[in-house]
Amino acid sequence: MDLLHENPASGPSLPASRFFLRINARLLIGLTILFSLLLTLYALWEIRRTRQEFSGLLQNQAISLLSLAHKGLSDAAQSLDFLQSQLAERLLDNARLLEQLDRRGRLTPALLTELAEQNHLYRVQVFDGQGRLVMTNRTGEQRGAGPGSGPRFQLQPILNGEEQELVLGFHQGRFGSGQRFAVARKRNRGGVITVNADAEEMLHFRRTMGAGSFMRTMKEIPDVRYMVLQDSVQILLASEGVREMNSIPADPFLFTALADSRPHFRFSAYENERIAEIVQTIEMDPYDRGLLRIGLSTSHLAAAETNAFRRVLLQSLLFVFVSVALTHFIINLQNYRTLQKAYRRIEGHTGSILAHLHEAVVALDANARVTVFNVSAEKLFNLRPDQVIGRPCPAHIDVCGWL
Repeated sequence: MDLLHENPASGPSLPASRFFLRINARLLIGLTILFSLLLTLYALWEIRRTRQEFSGLLQNQAISLLSLAHKGLSDAAQSLDFLQSQLAERLLDNARLLEQLDRRGRLTPALLTELAEQNHLYRVQVFDGQGRLVMTNRTGEQRGAGPGSGPRFQLQPILNGEEQELVLGFHQGRFGSGQRFAVARKRNRGGVITVNADAEEMLHFRRTMGAGSFMRTMKEIPDVRYMVLQDSVQILLASEGVREMNSIPADPFLFTALADSRPHFRFSAYENERIAEIVQTIEMDPYDRGLLRIGLSTSHLAAAETNAFRRVLLQSLLFVFVSVALTHFIINLQNYRTLQKAYRRIEGHTGSILAHLHEAVVALDANARVTVFNVSAEKLFNLRPDQVIGRPCPAHIDVCGWL
């Protein structure tokens, strides 16, 4: 009788198994490349989608600011026009009163000076038909002198009888510092009466509440890099810090926008920074138009693109890690199954050989349990296989007592 102890052993891989593993490896490599390509396309789509979303938000913000700027500049201009018209009407009322007194022969230098002081008039001058000064409220001005060449030219429509009243507007004072605002009224006797007032108060309003002030206020809004109002020749208004801007004729984008009333949007560079710029035409008078330009920071867009790139990169690394781990697991699983099949095949052949030996064969495992009990052993010990296989070796079998 032969007594065998079985030890685990790994059998050699068969050619068919190697072929099967090689096919699976190629399949895994192909799938990995395919998913990598899909992941790359997804990354590009994700970054593009993020850029489009934030660009849309940025453009909407720019359009809102553009509407606000249009409204603010329009309100500032209307306020200044209203104050200017009110001042012009007040001065013309004084000029009409003086003309009535002059027509009745009651206007004297003393009365002229008194009315000028009461109504806060800076200078009142009365000229005859030849343009000579006949009366004024200012001391030191020589009678008989005419207005300067500039005022004389402005007064020609009245002196020629074409107009009754004129609003001369702002001008630099001839006999002192500061700006003046003047009007003129035709004399019934021939000649003209000019009335002007100190315009510093109105100019102060323009500086503090006008378009320039509005520009400074808009510049304080976060992400607004600049605001510029320019025509085809020069910059008319600009927010603080703007030193130079490209001209409209030299920039095809601006030139196209000037000919269109719709807002135009683009990404550009300003002081080594990528900015989003929106421009739209603005009517400055019946015969001219300019461009209102607003530049916005794109830091939020850059941050969103960076976050999208990082997110896709992390997803890619996770995919690579899972792919490597899954590939390693599948290969090990296939190797284990291949070895298991080979082991069972060898075990089956060995069992078949042992079962048909003429000698009694009893095989034990490492725990002294019977694993093989062939036909000759059944006859020799008068035991059935189901009585001993998988159980401890029976003591009445002589060889079991040796263990």
